Amino acid sequence: MSEETIPQISLRDILLVESEFKKLGDKGKWPQQHTLINIELRASESEDITICELTITLTPSDEGEQVYYAKVKMEAAFILPAELPFDREQFKYINGPAIIYPYIREHISAVTGKAGIGPIFLAPFNFVQHYKTHIQGKITSD
Repeated sequence: MSEETIPQISLRDILLVESEFKKLGDKGKWPQQHTLINIELRASESEDITICELTITLTPSDEGEQVYYAKVKMEAAFILPAELPFDREQFKYINGPAIIYPYIREHISAVTGKAGIGPIFLAPFNFVQHYKTHIQGKITSD
């Protein structure tokens, strides 16, 4: 039985690029039950480095006083081999963001918990479905 050689993908770094949190309105009020989550994905390549950037913006969606605003942007640098057993674009818009997302979830829950409004726990996110419905077919080469 022979073993196939699987190309190695290396995570070089995950960095917090931007973090903005504003506690607004009544200081003792807990956040509304419904939160709008905006997700932005960007990716670029230079030489052997692939950069994936994920930005999450949270705003309460209920009517009434807005209690908070949060925006977090993180990026990850990957070293991808020339030959991959899958599509590079899918890695940049599915796998890369999926690796970054738990770090953003933790950051948001920590910041909101320290702000006294209680930690906000983001639900898992389906980057495969997001790619299929929002990105696939719309990607242009730089």
